[in-house]
Amino acid sequence: TSGTMARKSAVIGAGMFETERVRAQDFHLWLRMAANGAKIGYQRKQLLKCRVQIKSVSDDTVSQAELERDAFERVSRTIQLTEEQRKSVTRRLDGLESDLAAEQGKAFLQTGEFREAAIAFRVANRRRKSLKLTAVTWFTRVAPRTLQKFFVSNHRPNGAVVQR
Repeated sequence: TSGTMARKSAVIGAGMFETERVRAQDFHLWLRMAANGAKIGYQRKQLLKCRVQIKSVSDDTVSQAELERDAFERVSRTIQLTEEQRKSVTRRLDGLESDLAAEQGKAFLQTGEFREAAIAFRVANRRRKSLKLTAVTWFTRVAPRTLQKFFVSNHRPNGAVVQR
């Protein structure tokens, strides 16, 4: 919520933040507000920066992918959607499952769990075919240590600033 502004009446009209302990409460609220007719805008100009540290919650890409997937699953269960919106959410969930498997593959690759990394990358590639995922899956099976060195050397350094 750090970069979001909303009219109080729109927040109240959408039912406010959820009271149960769930992840991505803000995202769910914004979608409920939109479904309730609130106007949503976007500012192209960068208004804030978020510092992400290695080992922080924001840098845990597996948790971030799980969070987004869980949010969209909750949206499909709790918000009344049109057929077109439901199809869009389903497509997004399929993509998120691929993203989650890829992030799990990267995590396994970093810790040297090459068999598990290969399985995760294969799952990601099955869900969203791409040449890059095909190559990564192949390298994980054929030259996992080389791929691991490449990945570790190209991973963002501690304290990198991520612009949002």
